[in-house]
Amino acid sequence: MRAFFLLGLILQMAVVGFASADTRVDTEFVSAVAVLETCPVTLASDVKGEGTARSGESLGLIGGTLVAGLAGDLVTAGLNALGSALEEASREKGFSAIGNSSFDFYAVQKEAVYTVEEITVKPDLAPDLFKCLVISYAAKPAFGAADPTVAAELKSQSLGPKSSDAWANAGLPQNPDVYVEAMLQPRRDGFVVRPAFVWYRHPFPKAPKKESPAELHTSFSIPSGPTGETAALFALARMRLPKVAPGAMVRAPALKAYASGVLPHRPTDGSPERTRAAFALALTNLETNLEEVRKATRAVDRAETAAAAPGATAETKAKVQPLKDFLEDAITKTKPLQDRWDAMSAGPSPIYNGSTNVGARFTVVRDANKFGMAIAAALKGRAAATGQAITTELTPAAPKPAWSAVDTGYVTAMTAVALAQRALDTALAGTDADAIFAAEIALKNAKANANAAAAASDRALPFPGII
Repeated sequence: MRAFFLLGLILQMAVVGFASADTRVDTEFVSAVAVLETCPVTLASDVKGEGTARSGESLGLIGGTLVAGLAGDLVTAGLNALGSALEEASREKGFSAIGNSSFDFYAVQKEAVYTVEEITVKPDLAPDLFKCLVISYAAKPAFGAADPTVAAELKSQSLGPKSSDAWANAGLPQNPDVYVEAMLQPRRDGFVVRPAFVWYRHPFPKAPKKESPAELHTSFSIPSGPTGETAALFALARMRLPKVAPGAMVRAPALKAYASGVLPHRPTDGSPERTRAAFALALTNLETNLEEVRKATRAVDRAETAAAAPGATAETKAKVQPLKDFLEDAITKTKPLQDRWDAMSAGPSPIYNGSTNVGARFTVVRDANKFGMAIAAALKGRAAATGQAITTELTPAAPKPAWSAVDTGYVTAMTAVALAQRALDTALAGTDADAIFAAEIALKNAKANANAAAAASDRALPFPGII
């Protein structure tokens, strides 16, 4: 599918027109962009019944893949090429409000957590309220005080009685010349960008005063380099909107047909993975310690019973104290491990993470045909690199052996762990403190060898918390 995606881009390049010889520099206008919990103007009821799917099943935080990750470098290259082409065409053949913002894509839910399975992580896109992407451009922005003219215009359309407050709280200008709202709506396997409100209140400087085609472009990326310029796109949406003229106000019912397709969830690189690993390590360490305490307690009870029996030898009685020392050491470790887990599981919930960059562009197009040809021309300039990527993707790779020595090493190492665990369980059933200690050391060494075998065979470490 990845190859077909980029092949489609190459086919678009067949329609080659010509781009403006000189790139205009006065057609892009930096705007305020924000991702809010709710839209200031558009009510949730305005898009009720859009068929958003509740994510009924949570995505397990521990074990397995949380969500589908980035589709791969090939698709990323295609997204970057198309995104750059849209940017160039918008600059050359349109007038645009552009801006960037960021938001946390994931939320870790922790209410009433008792087991690993009850910790969940899922996209932070509320199924009822969604999130709202806002673009607001003002040639001479005013902040803080409500603009009575704007308020009157909204009121005349029975819109946004509290929009000025929401704009002020989000740092948006109170006197927008261009204002756009788009909802980010969840789906089970991704999300949708749905334009909900477009207000082309005043034309862009030097833009035509006539009715013109309009588009909304959004891109989503994860921090993957020292600058935002090197961030990796994981989703890109181009939405063609109804034509607009200065003064036009297009509301949600008229925009139902203009939503994006379903876009993929953000990959879990970065803070979602770190959160998963932290929770897994804390709970695993605590559970391992509590199991040691339980087994050591039983061993002490058995040793004391044997020592109190008639005719017990001095050797039998001498085994009690080492086992008590072992139990005391295990209990001493419990409190800090329990405190760490309690602090993590009882802290603020949910934990928001998964920083996501969002770029937004609202473009009024001067000529739809020339705009399309400009996109094709921009893509053509990237055809060689993209074509090479496709060639590489379609070239069959040398077949890997069905089984190799590193696979055997991993299986052998995991078998050794199982045997060492069995030996420790057997030792804990007795009263020999030296045997228990030796079995503990043997198990730890076996786990270390298993980690090394996993790393050598490109597998996840089975015992990351032994150090």
